[in-house]
Amino acid sequence: MSSIKAQNSCSACWAFATIGTIESINALKTGELIELSTQQMVECNDDEMSCSTGGDTYRLLRWLFENQTNIQPLSKFPLANGDKCFVDDKPGVRVKDFSINE
Repeated sequence: MSSIKAQNSCSACWAFATIGTIESINALKTGELIELSTQQMVECNDDEMSCSTGGDTYRLLRWLFENQTNIQPLSKFPLANGDKCFVDDKPGVRVKDFSINE
């Protein structure tokens, strides 16, 4: 699905870019491409990033790393306008480390 079409009126390019990067790194590591939930990133982060306020890749990566968030597959937390965050204790993909070079 095109990220532009999926975003509709939500300014979530930061979430799509971050999730795309994590999906790619996870596929290189595991040999399996798993579509992850961008909606979870928009709805569940507690770093004041949202459709209306925007966000950025660094802040989302930092939040994922610090909270050891299980990023759920897209099938568990699909794109849908207005969904609310839910807690799922099932394993997911986690950010174990990252670095930003200036």
